[in-house]
Amino acid sequence: TVDYMAPEQFLNAKAVDERADVYALGMTIYEMVAGRLPWEPTDSEYEVMRRKERGDIPPPTMFYPSIPPWVVEGVMGALVPDPDARTSDVPSLAAAVVAPTNQLHTEPLPSKMESSFSPPAPAPAPPPPPAPPVRFQAPVPAETVCSHPPEVFHVSAAADFSSPALGVLRWIPEGRFVMGSPLNEPGRNADEVAHSVLLTRGGWMMETTVTEEMWRSVMGPNLSGSSAAQRAASDNRLPQVNVSWTEAAEFARRVSLREGVQYRLPTEAEWEWAARGGEPYLFAGSDDLEAIAWHAGNAKSTPHAVAQKQANGFGLYDMTGNVWEWCADWMGDYPTGPVSDPGGPAAGTFRVYRGGGWSALGPRLRVACRFGQAPSYKGYFIGLRLVRVLN
Repeated sequence: TVDYMAPEQFLNAKAVDERADVYALGMTIYEMVAGRLPWEPTDSEYEVMRRKERGDIPPPTMFYPSIPPWVVEGVMGALVPDPDARTSDVPSLAAAVVAPTNQLHTEPLPSKMESSFSPPAPAPAPPPPPAPPVRFQAPVPAETVCSHPPEVFHVSAAADFSSPALGVLRWIPEGRFVMGSPLNEPGRNADEVAHSVLLTRGGWMMETTVTEEMWRSVMGPNLSGSSAAQRAASDNRLPQVNVSWTEAAEFARRVSLREGVQYRLPTEAEWEWAARGGEPYLFAGSDDLEAIAWHAGNAKSTPHAVAQKQANGFGLYDMTGNVWEWCADWMGDYPTGPVSDPGGPAAGTFRVYRGGGWSALGPRLRVACRFGQAPSYKGYFIGLRLVRVLN
């Protein structure tokens, strides 16, 4: 699970080796001696991953001060974000946390450690303790996901479009929808404020994310790091990943110059409208996650060839899962009232990416879920999908 994963497992799965096991064991020992994990059960998976990436983990003595110093040193050495600076192997970690013979810790540990994860001390004859907090529940009925079904206008109909560089682009009609999520959506984040959005013009969107083959034909060397065998096994349809927002924008610029029409990254509103596909589902195309997405439960820690799962109502594949997708917008707060054709804040620190990926779990795969990263950031789980601007 995310709680015990090493940072490299969600930043660059190809760099994972036995040092990820050291990290997982270190976090397990941390939980054993501190009586809890470093974060709160209400923290999102994104927050947990960011803290791991930054190394923002307090020593376990913050929660249980009597932990011997050699145990603290051994555990924290296993939780260093950089694998090259981390304790190198499990035997070394075991040796680090075993008490020196002249410093055996004789103070007995309490029978039950205090923890914000633990329920209050039980009264006599207590009922069974509540289930531990979870970050995701099974999909709920559609009426609790979207109280106002999307309204597709179909004022400007157009045929699908075929690009020499990008393959098939599906026509996405104009329409009105509720962007964000209702208060009772499982796994909801506070920045998903529900608000009405009107998109006044239709346009075309790629039916898949940009593949490695598409990227090479425009930009040259492949940034994903996939092997020739992997590419052959996927019929050269692996999604391009390890692309920064800046590189994605440059890719769009070069395709536009080559084909003489304007391509760009979709705005966040355009992306969510297209992902919803005119349908009131929790995920893009269905509430049945297995039918439409590659995710942490079925992807086996790697991206998969595009268009292997069920498309959504607009004929788009992998809008949920496989790889996250950059959007044009800066990350910012949503408006609280109705808006038309929003393009996000005028400036910011992070660019938005959406859709969930092969390493994501349930809440992060919801259509409404949103995250951001610096424009220069690259990850083995982030790709791109372009739109063609309507003339």
